[in-house]
Amino acid sequence: EYNYSLNHIYLSIFAIMDIYRKIRKIREYRELSQEYMASKLSISQNSYSKVERGKSKITIDRFEKICKILHVDSQAVLVANERNLLQVINTHSDNNALVSVKNGREIQLSS
Repeated sequence: EYNYSLNHIYLSIFAIMDIYRKIRKIREYRELSQEYMASKLSISQNSYSKVERGKSKITIDRFEKICKILHVDSQAVLVANERNLLQVINTHSDNNALVSVKNGREIQLSS
């Protein structure tokens, strides 16, 4: 039982570390800029960049806000892996609210 708990802890740490990469991939898939994300979070682009690079700690509240901006379910992002991330994004998205940013303007994407 002790080894299982230790493995579970390592798995949890790996998932948290991987969350930064998942956020970046989803943002890029949505064609949103770091500047756009930063403005929605009321932080600088440099601060947001640190979040995506794992150089800044991410709170649960901030993670939830990022997922809301990206229109994806936070629970789904947590359990997604490299291979099924796009499927998870498309399955657990609010497609009616999806936007893309072109030339600094938000554009509603058709569902």
